[in-house]
Amino acid sequence: MRWLGTRHAPNTDRTIITTRNKLTVSGTLTILKIIILAGTPLGDLYVKVSLEDENRNYKGDICQGYVDTSKQPFGTGGLVVEVGDYIRVDSWGYVVGVVIQPVGTILQDKQIVGGWTGTNEGSLDGEGKVRTIVGTDPAAGVEVSETVPTGARWELQAIRVRLVTSGTVANRIIHLRLDDSSNIFLQIPAARIQTASETVDYNFSPHMDHPTALVTGSSDLVVPLPTYTLGAGYRIKTATGNIGLSDNYGAPNLTVKDKIEI
Repeated sequence: MRWLGTRHAPNTDRTIITTRNKLTVSGTLTILKIIILAGTPLGDLYVKVSLEDENRNYKGDICQGYVDTSKQPFGTGGLVVEVGDYIRVDSWGYVVGVVIQPVGTILQDKQIVGGWTGTNEGSLDGEGKVRTIVGTDPAAGVEVSETVPTGARWELQAIRVRLVTSGTVANRIIHLRLDDSSNIFLQIPAARIQTASETVDYNFSPHMDHPTALVTGSSDLVVPLPTYTLGAGYRIKTATGNIGLSDNYGAPNLTVKDKIEI
């Protein structure tokens, strides 16, 4: 018989959401897969399907992995199931408008012991999803500060931020700071100081191997950045020596490879 599970709508903030499907027949599960009913997940949805007994005790994994438009987790073989067992679907995602569903085949009232092979992306690294993020625009005299959200890991690709200095005479010394909210583990100085009444766009990237100074007619400054992956709660900040009350950072533009952390 063809078995259809409950429709499952993942959360949008990477937190876990669970649906359970209570079986009304005994037999052998020979195939199970996750299908996409709505939306276009692309490296931003991780699903785990497992088997539980009637008391919701864990009995084994069925399949787990990333769901996107080109691949979905599936399992095949011979897995004995009983009336009252649950097929449990857990998901972690930051998707909008996505609906998935477990679909399987059960040989009713036949118990065939056999090997079960399922998609098993145990690692959550995956490919990640490249995202461009416009951060918070700080008030004048306030440093830039962006925090990696809960359930995420960000591999930094590029950071661009503009600083407009006031007419107050002082040499501003700009740093990019990475910390875990308590400890600083990286602080990178820009290649030059910024003086009064200047507009400079700072471009930090691991894809640059040497700094490039401002040239005539341009406000861009390039600063090399080591490759870093930041966990949830880590912060991307500026730290500016001699910052004035009227100096003004714009909203930072971040390019990150966004991965799910469970």
